[in-house]
Amino acid sequence: MPCFKIIKDPSEITLDNKWIVSTKFESKDRLVDYKGRQYRIIEKRERTFSTPERIGRGSLGTLAVVCTLCLALFSKSVRNLFTKPKTNVRFGILEEQAKFKVEEKQTKFKVEQGKLVYIKPELLFGGTKISGEQELNFALVKTGGKQELVAVTGDGKEYRTYEGSAFEALLKLAQDKNPIMHRHFGSPIGYFLKHPNNSIINEAEFLEFILEKDQTRTPRICTLNSDSTLEVLNIIKEKNIPINLNDKTSEGETLFTLWAGKGDPEITELMLELDSSVIEQTRGQIKSAFVEAALNASKEEADILISAMDKKNIILSPEEEWIKRAFKNDCEFSEEAFTQLDQELKIKVFFVANAFANEDIVKKLKPLGMGEAPLFWPGPHILARNMDIITARNVIDGFLKGLRKDGLLLTAEEFSKLDKNKYISKIDQIGRIQGKNFIEKLIKENGLKHIKVPRKIVVVNEGLQNISFHIVNSLELIPKRDQLTIYAECVKSVDRKISLEEAIEFMIILEKTGYKDFYGENFFLAEDGIYFIDTEYKDFSPRQPQFSFIKAITNTNLMDPKDAETFLAEYQKRKEAYDKEKELRRAQLKEYRLAFKNPYKRLATGYSNSGHEFAFQLNSLLT
Repeated sequence: MPCFKIIKDPSEITLDNKWIVSTKFESKDRLVDYKGRQYRIIEKRERTFSTPERIGRGSLGTLAVVCTLCLALFSKSVRNLFTKPKTNVRFGILEEQAKFKVEEKQTKFKVEQGKLVYIKPELLFGGTKISGEQELNFALVKTGGKQELVAVTGDGKEYRTYEGSAFEALLKLAQDKNPIMHRHFGSPIGYFLKHPNNSIINEAEFLEFILEKDQTRTPRICTLNSDSTLEVLNIIKEKNIPINLNDKTSEGETLFTLWAGKGDPEITELMLELDSSVIEQTRGQIKSAFVEAALNASKEEADILISAMDKKNIILSPEEEWIKRAFKNDCEFSEEAFTQLDQELKIKVFFVANAFANEDIVKKLKPLGMGEAPLFWPGPHILARNMDIITARNVIDGFLKGLRKDGLLLTAEEFSKLDKNKYISKIDQIGRIQGKNFIEKLIKENGLKHIKVPRKIVVVNEGLQNISFHIVNSLELIPKRDQLTIYAECVKSVDRKISLEEAIEFMIILEKTGYKDFYGENFFLAEDGIYFIDTEYKDFSPRQPQFSFIKAITNTNLMDPKDAETFLAEYQKRKEAYDKEKELRRAQLKEYRLAFKNPYKRLATGYSNSGHEFAFQLNSLLT
């Protein structure tokens, strides 16, 4: 049962402010039986484990694994020591008492030097740091039967009333670019203004405050984070409030130049809706918003910007002209014109063409010095970061046809003829196939006889004419939802010890694959060898083998104790050989990173960020 505390009244909830009210509370008001009596759950608090706690939990988990010869990994509670990011506690009141609860929990406070100090008040947001350990927030203070919002500063335990205005406090929260702050309630502005206990900030007055300039002569709206900027612009549009989008900051920026091209198409579109003439600000700009949007692989924003520029007949710079050609798949230019461009612009043009899967212009540019041999980094991927969109499509096509040739790509009808009891579903993670192929490649390269991988089959769901994939930053293939199901052949495990030869081969494959998921039943012992069960794409780092886990094989009951000495001698030999190549690995990594020093050489990043889908006709794959 989850952590559960019995209280008589909500005022007994005495946790510091590291504990916040849980956003996910499905058991609220649920009755539970506990020690023969019924309790009603009234509140759930949670907090993130601190860094020392995470280290401590990891150490306890490691100790449990070692002391139980790895058997502890079968326990969810032990696995949670490594994976669980938060702890929580639920509070319950005896049901007979719950009906007599009439008052809300009162906020505790004390008086120091004539000023109120709130002790562990209920906070609205994650808070924003203002100095040292001090954070700014709003607290819901409950005293004398009243509830009111108060701007406060504190260290997580004690909070004092913020000396500035409530307007300033909400502004600082809306300026916070910390993603944790964003996730808590998105923009804090709307949440605060609509809060039932807000009686201190009027929406109209706050918007007037936001549109004014601060002491540096910068419009406050130009200092907000993206969530708050979008929310304020939406309110301005809804309320038809005048806004001067030509107002400049102390550094000469406008709201438009600050946000246009940054990958927030909703903000850009709203500004153009509020004042279409704002696009005139792009004239003569050294840094083009359209080019920036295209290089960010933001198709929607690039479309918005180039359309607005065309409507206003804005003359494009040479850079903008070439990026527009790449963006629009326009091949109406001479080869000589392209070859005369500087190398930096050539790279950008080729990147944009690939990002938006414009194969016609990519095909034209490849022979003009833009085609490169793929640079692979060890791992299960079939794609390379500098692989152009045409080559990537051909590689994926070949990968799928290879699966079909090997009898591993089946239709739902074909799979129905097999004994389904012999297979287990692995949802749609085709990356497991890539992981399986990677292991089998290393098995073959290293002449391993005892390491096996279960057969994995890709089954196309019924009623489909095409299957589609997109690429994520790790280069893993992600199928479109509800198109594929991956099935793994069941392996029957046996209770036996592994031979010395098997143990050494197991060590070799763990080293070569850099496998790192040792939590759960990811390996099985069968009659014919050791099976690699879990082959998720994300679990391989060949350049960083987990030697501590490899060595721990001797601490399990899987190996005959008499073989431990020989195994450890081989382990030491392999570990020393790995350590000797440290400088070589560093040099290789440096060379690989140098090849991508220019971020626009990473073509796969472009079509990954744009969300491009590689679509294949099923008939072409099945023939």
